Amino acid sequence: MSGEAKKSNTRSDPWRDSKGRFKISGNLAGRPRKKKRALTVAQDRDDFLAATEEEITAIVKGKETKVPANVLVNKRLVQKAVGGDVRCIIAVVERRREIMEEKRKEQTKLADMLARAQRAHRERPQDFTDTDCEIMEELKVCLNDLASKNRDND
Repeated sequence: MSGEAKKSNTRSDPWRDSKGRFKISGNLAGRPRKKKRALTVAQDRDDFLAATEEEITAIVKGKETKVPANVLVNKRLVQKAVGGDVRCIIAVVERRREIMEEKRKEQTKLADMLARAQRAHRERPQDFTDTDCEIMEELKVCLNDLASKNRDND
């Protein structure tokens, strides 16, 4: 009797087949596929920078502090270089050379900007305020200090 009751139920239910299964899924589209993230060089670079800037809990001078990952990596690299690891020595020397070159380029760019501003000041002093002149003098002092520090480091 129970078999007859099931058959009568399935016939009256338009969504089920003769075995009682649903004819159509409740989710017609199904689970959406995971979207693939287009990996670009810029995105890869941004992800790498984000990972290196992530703060990690480390013990510094006996206290737990949060330190960016890149700081810990750089310290460890220098420690291994000082310990005699040849690959680390090469990496540290090359990294320092790159950083110093970037600094020199930035200083050269600032010096060029200062020279153009001073030239413009000589040609049209009425266009410059006292504050502009003070800023140019401060910039000149800063650039001279940086240049002397670079000579000392070389």
